[in-house]
Amino acid sequence: MSSIKRKLCIVVLLLGISMQGVAQKSLNPKAVIEAFDSTVYRYDGNWEQLDQLADEICKKTNNNPEVLTGMANSFFRHWAISNPSHKDLGFKYINKVIEKHPKYAPAYLIVGNTYMSDQFPDSINAHGYGLAADKDSALLWFQQAINAMPQSPVGYEEYALALAYNMTGSTNRSETPVVTKLQEYEKLNPSYPVYLRAAKILGQNRLWTQAFNCYDRVDKDEMDLEQLKEYAELCGQNYERLDEVTSYGSKKFPSEPLFVRLGMIANRNLADASLSHDDSLNHFNSAKEYWKKLKGLVPNPTEDDYIVAAGAYNGLEEWDKAVECYETLLAGGNLRRENLVFSNLISALSKMERWDKAAEAYENRIGLLQSEGKDSIAADQYYYYAVLFFNQYVYTDNLTVEEGIAILERGDSLMSYAQHHFKKFRNITETDIYSLHLNNFYGSIMREYYNRDVVSS
Repeated sequence: MSSIKRKLCIVVLLLGISMQGVAQKSLNPKAVIEAFDSTVYRYDGNWEQLDQLADEICKKTNNNPEVLTGMANSFFRHWAISNPSHKDLGFKYINKVIEKHPKYAPAYLIVGNTYMSDQFPDSINAHGYGLAADKDSALLWFQQAINAMPQSPVGYEEYALALAYNMTGSTNRSETPVVTKLQEYEKLNPSYPVYLRAAKILGQNRLWTQAFNCYDRVDKDEMDLEQLKEYAELCGQNYERLDEVTSYGSKKFPSEPLFVRLGMIANRNLADASLSHDDSLNHFNSAKEYWKKLKGLVPNPTEDDYIVAAGAYNGLEEWDKAVECYETLLAGGNLRRENLVFSNLISALSKMERWDKAAEAYENRIGLLQSEGKDSIAADQYYYYAVLFFNQYVYTDNLTVEEGIAILERGDSLMSYAQHHFKKFRNITETDIYSLHLNNFYGSIMREYYNRDVVSS
């Protein structure tokens, strides 16, 4: 078949497939756009034929501005992947919109966002980042969107977002340009929350200081639930501010679990950062109280919830409560941080000097790992199991010579068994193993001589 005939067949196929969908859903621009976008994806590279198809759709839909803009966006998104030289197709249909519907703001927004997403290859530098001229072009198109529909906040917000994006690579990081742009819309709509919107835009670009400067200009009493939640989530690891926001939010909206959960996290971390022992205990207690509230609000706390709560109990030396959290998690299975949970469980049991229960936990875990064919992980656990007995020897008071040596020999025998039974360890080195053997042997000898000296004196 000749090249011309092949192209004609493709055109007929494309028109047949897509126009059938258009005819069936002519009153639904979104469906038309979706069908066209799917066709562009499937027949990527047949630009001449796709252009003919787009022209036909223009006629069938009476130059509907939403359809024209959607097709232009499809060309914009696909040319960057396949053939950058055909970017003019996108502008062809954008220009059609502007010619026939000059006040249709989404057309200008599509181009502005395309510049912002670095899809124009001639304005991308060697590192893949958009050049300043690219962002300047975006600002020009966003301004045209504002001019086309000044009564909508969208153009102003997209313009402000581009300003914030530019700011991330600048030494001049002031929230003023973003706020000033949004204040233009505030003049048309005095109830528009300038500083709240500016804070969100700046936060999206990781400009935390500037975002918090904006939030400081807002009265929290005037924030609704969603606005307070956005503020709390933006706080991230600024735990002092997060504690302040969640404390307020949990009182204003006591049934909202987000504030309780984040308040628990904030206080758990503030406890670790506190220089004063009393301050640390106060934060641990606050985290514990948040945990009690959270259990009353959500039927199934998350793995992270339990880990944070257990950490608070550990800080308060309420080891039994911490153990309860860890055992609940392990009983449920399917944990992302199972190793952390198990090691924390052993640590809490050791603090309680529940060596028997810790040993039982190791036996169960090793048995489960072996049943699942995870021998190298099981071998590592044997090493830590052996370390448990050395710790028991070190931290248990008033042991007799015989009791001390028996504990150390039990740990050493576990390590010897693991060395001979398993072909390899996962993370344990030969140096680790040798050191443990040496510590057990040295400890047993020293305890025996110490006790003999005490008895003889």
